[in-house]
Amino acid sequence: MALKSLASLLQGQAPSSSSPSPHAHSKGAAQEVFDFFQLVAAWPEIVGPRVALQTLPLKNTGTALTILVGHPTYAQQLSFMEDSIRQRIITLFPHLRRKIKRFFFQTNPRFFREEKQRQSRILAQTTGKALEDEKTKAPSALHPQSPAYQKLYAEAAMQLANIEDAELKQQLISIYIQAHTP
Repeated sequence: MALKSLASLLQGQAPSSSSPSPHAHSKGAAQEVFDFFQLVAAWPEIVGPRVALQTLPLKNTGTALTILVGHPTYAQQLSFMEDSIRQRIITLFPHLRRKIKRFFFQTNPRFFREEKQRQSRILAQTTGKALEDEKTKAPSALHPQSPAYQKLYAEAAMQLANIEDAELKQQLISIYIQAHTP
């Protein structure tokens, strides 16, 4: 059995023969080969630049597109935008019409940052352009005893003083500090 190159498999032909092999795909299937990083590169155009800073297409399995989000709020926002996102994807990539029927959202801020950095590096290597996001850099975590953290905490507590629920107030203060950390 002769080994085939990846290009010949995608085109449905063996490298040593001009006739297609019995197990090769049709030309239509070869045209549907899709580089997932094209979707990653077009993501800001699909969802908008602000949402693209906190979201990233992670994988496409079966008919589901998994989107990695940096915060649960963005997952909720994207779930409301599913139809328009699907239409924009199909407009840019018509061959994905049958490959993206539903969306799954995976929320993990740390994994999001790491994956965004990884995909940015790969995209820069393959296309020469990186994902445009200053937040892909490793965040500078503030220690709770640092003056900067204390200042942000005081600002947030002052702005959220009218919230009575202590647990909700702490969560909002945490979000405020994360959003305002340099």
